[in-house]
Amino acid sequence: MVVVLPLLLLAIVCLVFDLLSIDVVGIGIILVLGLTGIVAPEEVVAGFSSRAVLTVASLFIVSEGILRTGAVGFIARRLIGLSRGNFRNLLLLTTLSVGVFSMFLNNTPIVIMFVPILLGIASEEHLYPSKILIPLSYATMLGGTCTLIGTSTNILVSTVAEGRGQSPIAMFELMPLGLILFAAGTLYMVTIGIRLLPEHRTLTSQVAGGAHREFVTEVEVLWGCQAVGKNVREVFPGGGPLLLALVRGEEMIWPPFEGAKVSEGDLFILQGNVNDLASLERKDGMRILPGLADRHFRFEPKTMSFVELVVRPDSACVGCSVRDLGLRRRADLVPMALMRGGRHIRARVADLILRPGDVLLAFGSEEGIREVGEGRDFLLMEGIHETFVNRRRAPIAAAILALIMAALSSGRVPMELASLGGAFLMILTGCITASQAYRSVNWPILVLIAGTLALGRALETTGTAGLIAEPLIWVGEHWGAWAALSALYLAASAMTSVLSNNATAVLLVPIALNLAASIGVDPRPFLISVTFAASAAFATPIGYQTNLIVYGPGGYRFGDFFKIGAPLTLILWAIASLFIPVFWRF
Repeated sequence: MVVVLPLLLLAIVCLVFDLLSIDVVGIGIILVLGLTGIVAPEEVVAGFSSRAVLTVASLFIVSEGILRTGAVGFIARRLIGLSRGNFRNLLLLTTLSVGVFSMFLNNTPIVIMFVPILLGIASEEHLYPSKILIPLSYATMLGGTCTLIGTSTNILVSTVAEGRGQSPIAMFELMPLGLILFAAGTLYMVTIGIRLLPEHRTLTSQVAGGAHREFVTEVEVLWGCQAVGKNVREVFPGGGPLLLALVRGEEMIWPPFEGAKVSEGDLFILQGNVNDLASLERKDGMRILPGLADRHFRFEPKTMSFVELVVRPDSACVGCSVRDLGLRRRADLVPMALMRGGRHIRARVADLILRPGDVLLAFGSEEGIREVGEGRDFLLMEGIHETFVNRRRAPIAAAILALIMAALSSGRVPMELASLGGAFLMILTGCITASQAYRSVNWPILVLIAGTLALGRALETTGTAGLIAEPLIWVGEHWGAWAALSALYLAASAMTSVLSNNATAVLLVPIALNLAASIGVDPRPFLISVTFAASAAFATPIGYQTNLIVYGPGGYRFGDFFKIGAPLTLILWAIASLFIPVFWRF
C-alpha cells in the first residue's frame, strides 16, 4: 500500500497534466510494480496477453475495415442530407446515426471519420462547426455504452470482473439502460444543449474567406529585405498583422518599439488572420517560421492550399516541437501557426511542443496534403469529407460485423476469438490491408491498459482498493446500497473527466467489488455503475479521446465542455442511479 497509492496518484498526475505519454505511463507502472515485487513477474506483464487487450486491438482493425469501405460514410451523408439545412434536424440526425454506429464500432475512428464530413456540411450550410462537433463526441460516448463491443471500457470491465469470479457482460446486457441514457442525452442536446453550444470560427473557415479569428506566427527578416533600416512602426503601421514582439539575438524587444529599426536577422512575432500572414509570406525578404522552410518555398495560391491539421491523441508527434516535425522535408508542407484550446499561442511557434487536439495551420501542394492525411499523426480538416474508399467491399465488411455480433450474442464463442476472427476476415477479404490493420491499432492505449490492469491487481492484493472504498462503504452502511451505488457513479464520472476512461474502468472495478462485499450486496449493479460512469466524460476535453479529437477542429475552449457536459453528467447520474437497481438488483 505504501508504494501502490503514491504510484496511483503519480500516474493520475502524469496523465491529467500530460507529463508523459500514456504508453510511457503504462510501462512505468509495470516496471515499478514488477521491480518492487508487489505483483509477481508473470502477473505484472499478464496484461499484454489479456483477453481485453486482444479484443480491443482486434476491434480497432474491424472498425477500420468497416470505415475504409465507405459504408458508414455513405449512410451518414444520406441521413444527414435529410436535415435539408435545418440545424436542429442536422443535430438530431447526426446524434442518432453516430450513436447507432458507435454501438457496434469503436467510437474513436467513427469520430475521426465524421469530423471532416460535418465540417464539409458546416461549410456548405454556413454553420459554426462548434455547434455540431461536441454533440458528435457525446453521441459516440452514449452509443458506445449500449453493447459490449461499443467501447473498450465495457470490454475491460467485463474482462476484469470475470477474472475476479464475476460473470462477463453479455453482448446486449447493457442495451436497456444504454438506450434510456442515449435517449436522455439526445433530448438534452436538441433542447438545452443546443442553446449552450458556442459559436466559434475555425481556421479552415478563415482560409475559405469566413471570419477573422487571429493567431500567432513568426517572420524572419532575410538579407536584402527592403524593410531593413526602416522604423519598425513604418513596416507595421497597423491595419495588418499586429506586431507583438521583436526578437534580436538573445534580446526580446516589446512594444511600443520607440526608435527601433529593422535589421537583418530580426524575428517578428505577429498576430493576424490567415490573409494577413499569407501576404507576408509572399513578400520578398521575409520568411515565415524560419528553420522550417527554405527561402525559395513560398505560398502560391494557384498550386497550393491551406490545410488544418489536428494532432490526434495517438499521434507519434505528441511531445515533438513544431520544428522537429519535418513536414517540409516529408511532404512539402510548411507550418504557419498553431492554435490550442481555441486560442493563439503567444510564443515562438517553431519551439512549441505539440499536444493532442492542437490545430496546426500549414500550406503546401495537394500531393503533400494527401500524403499527410493518409498517415496516423494528423486528422486532415480539408478536402476529404467527400472521399470514401473501396465501396465494393462494404457489404462484405457489414457481413463480417454481423457475424461478430452473432458469435458474441450466442455466448459460445469467446469475445477475443470472435473479434480476432473478424479482424482476420477483414484482411482476408480485402476490406483492409495488413499494413492498414497494423496502423489502425492504437498501441499506446493497449500499453496503458496493460499497465492499469497490473495496477488494478495491485490495488486489490495490497488492500489499497478497500482503503479507497472506505468513504463509499460509509455511505452504504449509513444510507443504504442505493446511495452507495449513486456515490460510486458520481465518483467514477468525476474521475473519468480527468483520467482516461479505460484507466478509470480498470482501477474502479476492484473498488466496486470491495464496496459490494463490505455492505453485503450483489456486486453486479456496482460493476454496471462503473461501466456506464467511466464513459461519462462529458465535462472536460481531456477525459475521452473523442473529446480531444473535436477540441481543435471546433475551436473550443476548455470551459465549453464543462458548460455543456456538467449538466448532462448530472442528468445521466440521476437516471443511472434510478434505473441500475431496477435492471440489476442488489
